[in-house]
Amino acid sequence: METKIKESGVLLVVEDNKGDQKILMEAFAALGINNEIVIVDDGAEAIEYLKTCDMQPILILCDMNMPKKDGLQLRQEIFDDKKLRMKCIPFIFMTSDDSQGNIEKAFEYAVQGYFEKAKDFDGAVELLSIIIKYWKTSKLPNDKFRLLKETAIQ
Repeated sequence: METKIKESGVLLVVEDNKGDQKILMEAFAALGINNEIVIVDDGAEAIEYLKTCDMQPILILCDMNMPKKDGLQLRQEIFDDKKLRMKCIPFIFMTSDDSQGNIEKAFEYAVQGYFEKAKDFDGAVELLSIIIKYWKTSKLPNDKFRLLKETAIQ
């Protein structure tokens, strides 16, 4: 599990591909995101983190296909656990899996987005910028995204 220096609000990335992890970290930095970024390699690590973390994540970005526990299994476990579900953490899939069945299943578990994974750094910056702008503007029951208001993204 990798982390950056904590400023305010944790962004949880669930991604097993080290190259994709690196691109996302560089994209967050390019966007001026100074929040702590926690990266875990699969859904099992993500559940462990969510159940034991001191600071609630303000966003979960998740791949679909991973070892141990895949993205759908992770989302189902969060959805079925009332305590985790009531934290109202935005959950977004960023994956290369575009199967209609998985997209439909993801939305059955009330995900807030399903995006094709960026293929390069510029694509990652663009996609993350769109996602962050949306969640900074959206109203949430826990309103945790106010912690991102001071970032470079307008």
